[in-house]
Amino acid sequence: MERVSVATLKNNLSGYLAAVKEGREIVVTSHRHPIARIVPMENAASDLKIIPAKRELTQSILNRASQSFLTPLGTLDAVHLATALRLVEASGIELTFLTHDTELATAARSMSFSVKGV
Repeated sequence: MERVSVATLKNNLSGYLAAVKEGREIVVTSHRHPIARIVPMENAASDLKIIPAKRELTQSILNRASQSFLTPLGTLDAVHLATALRLVEASGIELTFLTHDTELATAARSMSFSVKGV
């Protein structure tokens, strides 16, 4: 795994992306600290577990989405979080919440979710 600074990556992005396309992994650093990892798509996709929807939104999910959370959320974010809560309650599975939205991440953490992406 190759380590590269943000500045170096920026100056030779196409070269590093070509290396990733060939199967190499690149760790991006800022001030010598790792901040990101660039991996080929086939490796990145295998880390995710997709759970397909099996039915329409229930009234209980919509009701929970309409209630308040720790931070103010938009409608779709509230539905997303309420659906995740319902899935955990119904199945007992451990779920990791993926988001790049800091407000949604805060609300998800307040509901005891492990959060990645922020």
